[in-house]
Amino acid sequence: ITLAAHSSRHGRTDSGHAVSQTDRYGYFSLPGFTGDAAFPEVYVKMIDNTHASGTFWLFQTGLTSLDYTLTVTDTVTGAVTSYESAAQFCGDVHTLAP
Repeated sequence: ITLAAHSSRHGRTDSGHAVSQTDRYGYFSLPGFTGDAAFPEVYVKMIDNTHASGTFWLFQTGLTSLDYTLTVTDTVTGAVTSYESAAQFCGDVHTLAP
């Protein structure tokens, strides 16, 4: 899985830095934008559901205002699928919270 983030404000695109937490989930940081390779920006979780549906499930959520594209490559078949960020933020954002 790879990630590319784009900032229209900065007019550039940078690659995400993958930080694995286990063999099933991790996150991407965006050190080109934040300067911090350990700062989570997009979380990704993969579940093997082949026993029930014959497929894997991919969950992803962004903690960033940047547009991003996740690209997933099936290492068995070579199939490549891309996923675009769905919304500017997950949940809700309070920019004036105390």
